[in-house]
Parts: sequence; C-alpha cells; structure tokens
Amino acid sequence: PVLEQQLHFLACGEFSWRGEAWPGQALQLRLAQDRAPSSDDDDQPRSFQLTLRMHLPRLGEVEAQLRVFKDDVGLRIGGERPVLAELSRALPRLAESFQCAGINLQSVAVNAHE
Repeated sequence: PVLEQQLHFLACGEFSWRGEAWPGQALQLRLAQDRAPSSDDDDQPRSFQLTLRMHLPRLGEVEAQLRVFKDDVGLRIGGERPVLAELSRALPRLAESFQCAGINLQSVAVNAHE
C-alpha cells in the first residue's frame, strides 16, 4: 500500500489519509502539491499544502493548513469561535517552536470555521 500511495502522489500530486494520531484520536491528513503554472517545466518551484483535521476534546474541531513554498511556510488554523482566543494565545509559542527548528514561518492566521 505505501508504494501505491507514493506512486499516486507522484502521478496526481495529492495524498489523503485517515487514521489515529494516537489511540482514540482520529486524524484526517491531506497533502497536495500545487503544480507550477507551466507544468511542463519540472525545474519550476512547487508549493505543498498539508491539511490536518482533528476533533480535540478541549478545543473541538480544529483544522491546520500548512503551505510550504521554497523556504517559506504559512500556517492557517481554523477552529470553533469559542476557542479562537485560546488558539491565538498559543501562536507566539508555536512561532518560536518553528523558529527553533529553523523553519521560516512567514504568516500565521487563526480563523473561525466557515
């Protein structure tokens, strides 16, 4: 199955998975590769988007989208309105963790689910 998934990602530029992040905690993951406008040119930089969806006991439904282009990373976190303030308060610590890992976090946003 792993080889099939890798071949599918190479052919289609998308990979989806559902499973458990840890025992009892469901997780949906989607990885998508945005093709360059001129898809014939393999040297063109591509961006990748990783989307994680979980229903957490204290925070409810949370979705994180991480977009990577070259050395830059953008992060958007979506949550239920009652926990937006809590998610926002955690952003400085999250940004510091990215920086300590050598990841250039260009943008961060917290939004309510639509």
